[in-house]
Amino acid sequence: MPRFTVVVPLYNKAAYVHRCMDSIRGQSLADYEVIVVDDGSTDEGPEMIQERLGSGDQLIFQENAGPGAARNRAVAAGSGELVACLDTDDEWNPEHLATFSALADRYPDAGMLTAAYASVGEQDPPGEPVLLGGEEEGLIEDFFGVTLRRGRGHPIRGMFCHTSTVVFRRRAFEAMGGYAPVYIGEDIDLWGRIAFEYPVAYVDRVLGLYHRDVEGSICFTWDYAKRPIRPPFLESAERALADDHVPQPMVPSVMQFCAGLLTEYACRLMAAGCPREARAAVDEAMKWGRLPDGYQNIRWTFRMPFPLYRVYRALRSAATRGR
Repeated sequence: MPRFTVVVPLYNKAAYVHRCMDSIRGQSLADYEVIVVDDGSTDEGPEMIQERLGSGDQLIFQENAGPGAARNRAVAAGSGELVACLDTDDEWNPEHLATFSALADRYPDAGMLTAAYASVGEQDPPGEPVLLGGEEEGLIEDFFGVTLRRGRGHPIRGMFCHTSTVVFRRRAFEAMGGYAPVYIGEDIDLWGRIAFEYPVAYVDRVLGLYHRDVEGSICFTWDYAKRPIRPPFLESAERALADDHVPQPMVPSVMQFCAGLLTEYACRLMAAGCPREARAAVDEAMKWGRLPDGYQNIRWTFRMPFPLYRVYRALRSAATRGR
């Protein structure tokens, strides 16, 4: 049984296959299997992957069902105690698996482990710390509270995890049922469900590169303006709270986390020209908790006639760029 199952979902990323596979083959720890699930690619990516697989690796084909379904299929086909996901357009530091292996041994109760990452293709500061003023490594008991503190009440801005620099214990992944079968938000949903049941271990070192400048990435091809997606974690949180599966000390931060997710969802609804739905999302957010810093005025701005709101947003964006 290998230490790691390396999970690689593949969908029309032939241009990045070599970079992805080279970063796996360049790991200092070689105790792993690679499971690639092709999610209905129409390019030559699967053939390129096949040429680079070892004897214990697998390439599985399925009809297009999204990255979450592809990762679930790969985990089910593997046997490693630890599950490390790598998107085909990202890459790992050579010490990625070795560092996580040691971290898992030091924190046996953690159901999920995470590390810092550097963004490529944007002006983000590379390797932003996992915790503001935190230690080099440690155990996070309240995943939601830490995220909110980092983002000043905004869960997306404060999120310190990334799909390609997160490792799961197989038992935790399977106990939670894996990723939800959705195209957007499946990662935060799974991290949150695991955080209800297990602490999260972290190491404040850059162990991966997140490439934002990738053609065909779902983050850029998904049209949020036309198809805002209600964050799937909201349903998971509602269910967990109703069933008393959220530890009582964690309940306030979970509620506030959901308020932040709904606030962002409301903004996307408004941008898509759905003011009634946006106002409903804001009202719902305020039932969960307070609005994140900087968003306290959106209730009255969302009640403007939509053409006037667009003018207001344009003027505010221009003023922000001019600072």
